Amino acid sequence: MSGVADHSELFGETPGRAVLCVDPGHVEAVAGGFESVGVPARRIGVAGGDRMIVRGLVDLSVDEVAGRWRSVLPGALGGGTTQG
Repeated sequence: MSGVADHSELFGETPGRAVLCVDPGHVEAVAGGFESVGVPARRIGVAGGDRMIVRGLVDLSVDEVAGRWRSVLPGALGGGTTQG
């Protein structure tokens, strides 16, 4: 499993980049589909549990991540907070 170099790579919004969450039973098929059309792809982590952990960069509870998404991101983008 490849890691993520830094925060800018993790949260950057460069053109043509997407993060997917795939059922473990379909990872190889999805990766093979990308490979067959020449699209580079790499596995950066595993989803599950009650924490968001990206080794060496992020270690937060899912509740904290969701709370920040609901409050900080909308404000940073010029909107109000969302309820959820």
